[in-house]
Amino acid sequence: MKTTKLLKKAISITALPLLLALATTSGGCLGHAGPSEVAQGQRYQSGDATYDQFFENVHELSIQMSSAPKTESQLRMALAKELGVEPEVEEEAATPAPAPTPSAPATPEAPSATDAYKAQLEQSAINAVPGGAAVNSILAQVKQVKQSVGQFQAAGAAATPAQEAPTPATAKKKEPKAPSAPLIAKAVKERSEKLGFEMKLTVERGESTKTKMLTRGDNADGDKLARWVEKTAKGEAEVVADMQAAKKKLAKLASIGAALEANADAAFKKSRAKASEVKKNLADARALIELMESRADEVGKKASLMVDKLETVASASIEEPAPAAPAPEPAKPAKPAAKQADAAKAKEPAKALAKEPAKARPRGSAPKTALADFEP
Repeated sequence: MKTTKLLKKAISITALPLLLALATTSGGCLGHAGPSEVAQGQRYQSGDATYDQFFENVHELSIQMSSAPKTESQLRMALAKELGVEPEVEEEAATPAPAPTPSAPATPEAPSATDAYKAQLEQSAINAVPGGAAVNSILAQVKQVKQSVGQFQAAGAAATPAQEAPTPATAKKKEPKAPSAPLIAKAVKERSEKLGFEMKLTVERGESTKTKMLTRGDNADGDKLARWVEKTAKGEAEVVADMQAAKKKLAKLASIGAALEANADAAFKKSRAKASEVKKNLADARALIELMESRADEVGKKASLMVDKLETVASASIEEPAPAAPAPEPAKPAKPAAKQADAAKAKEPAKALAKEPAKARPRGSAPKTALADFEP
């Protein structure tokens, strides 16, 4: 009887905020709530050309940076596969759940990572709907009422039946990842030594990546290894260049975003709601830019380390062959004696004319010009 009275009292106290929330919801619609378009990975459009260009640049760069780690990892994975190096597989440590005591009330199990992510998506969907904040408050109140009911039921029960011990959790395997740069470099060294094949790799880094590979040893497998090493080094160096270019773009976008955020109220002064929406997306864009800068640093360092390791392991003292001298021009064939005599006779009249003195012109006479033909 006492338990019933306490239960009724708890329900009446806890239901009061629930009724107030219902009354507030019926009074009118609430504003837009939930994560911004930028936070959801979408391209936001404000209606202003300057702001929309900024959001478009941020969105395009976020797509590029989202695939950057996979691009770099695939380069190492391909070379590792060629070398026969297995990808690294990490296992999550299984933590056994504590055994429940007979007197303790039953508690719900902790949600898994998948359940938690699903709940997060459902919550984002609720928040994105007009009035979602009120719905969220109602659901929280209902959940609290259920918990109170469960606590009173557990307190009024004389004893709870013993529960079976939970089965031990098994370790979960993560997705395989590419072997580290030192591990791959070690495999390259062992393979080249086994083949008796030497390599010298030179990588010119910058906006335009260039590689040069010199080899020593007559071995088809060694030539294949050299091609794979050079291809991987070139790809990794290009990733480094891409990350450096991305960091420059991100620094510029961060500066532009700060200026746009400071001017948002003036640019959207006709609508306070629109100005608030734009500023929310700008704030999320600022946070996203910071995350992309961290990712560019991380991916760039991994790619640069891989290039360094490959240059170190392929650093045999092989001299570059000297450029071949240009081939001499073929000598012209000598003319026969008869043809030489004929050529000499042909030149004699020309020589005679050259030696003949020019005829003297009568004094007082002017040289004939083109206008002389038109004189009377």
